[in-house]
Formats: sequence, C-alpha cells, structure tokens
Amino acid sequence: MRPRVYARAVPAPTPILRVLQRLGRTRAAAAASRRVVPAVDGWVGRATGGRWRPSDVLFPTLVLEHVGRRSGRRFRTPLAYVRAPELGGAYVLAATNFGQARHPAWSHNLRAATQAAVVVQGERVRTSVTPATPEEKALVWPRLVEVWPGFADYDARSGREIRVFLLRPLEPAGRHPASAGPA
Repeated sequence: MRPRVYARAVPAPTPILRVLQRLGRTRAAAAASRRVVPAVDGWVGRATGGRWRPSDVLFPTLVLEHVGRRSGRRFRTPLAYVRAPELGGAYVLAATNFGQARHPAWSHNLRAATQAAVVVQGERVRTSVTPATPEEKALVWPRLVEVWPGFADYDARSGREIRVFLLRPLEPAGRHPASAGPA
C-alpha cells in the first residue's frame, strides 16, 4: 500500500503571509519564535487533538515524537515539513534551529535513532529515520525553502551544515491512530 501523501500545500501567498514570512526571516523574530512558537503550537495542538496549530497558517506542521538519546525521555517537537513522494513518501525535516550556530537537540536525538513517529493533522505515523544524503538534500532543499523562505536565511547565518532528515512511514495509511503509544 502506498504511503498517504497529504494534500497540504504551501499556503497561498497572501499579502499578510508575505509580511509574516518577511518578518519571520529576521534575527529578532527567530529569537522570539524559538520560545513562543513551540509553546503556543503545543497548547493549541493538544486542545485540537493535533488537528491544527497556529504555525499551520505559515507552513505545514507536524509533531515529531522522539526519544532523548541520553535521557531516554520522550519528546514532542512541532516542526515545519514537506513530503517527498519520490523518496518513499518521506516526511522531510530541516534542523535549522532558527539559524543558530548549534544544531537543535531533536536532531541529535534523530541521529541516534532508527525510528520515530510523527503526528500530522491528528494522525500518528511510525517512521524510520535516516539523514538525507547530499543528493537527497539537494533534491528537497528547494521545497523546504518554498515552504518557509526563512530556511535559506537560517542556513546562511548558522555557519554550519543544516541537517536534513527523511522520516519514511513504516505502516500503511490508516493503521496508526494518534492515540497509540510512542515509537
């Protein structure tokens, strides 16, 4: 069975969205977003059963469920994503950390993991985890920048190689309710 590819596209470029995208590319907005967006997205996401998050207005968002590589704790991290049907229907994540010089903690956890889960529009999907090869990254990076133009700015100011991960579904669509336990 083919993996389900959600029809969620890049939001239409309305004047308000263009202003938000321009503001979101600044250092000040990135600094504020690091603290505010995950908290607000988490609260609204829980209140709506994972069906909606405020950041969905700007770009498609999923919740990454991952396990701490050292602590063993379970984490839920809201992130922008794109789908790559040509790469096994993978969910593609960019570890930009809002352009900071260090990699985000969740990317260290994924480097140590072979599996994780994502929740997209309230549906939980178990996935395999692989870092993108340079060729795969070159293929999907333009789509990531299309979804959130700030990724290009984050890449330029971070001073490091941005990690990109491919999370490929392990189960056919419809077999993984959001209420199931962690990966």
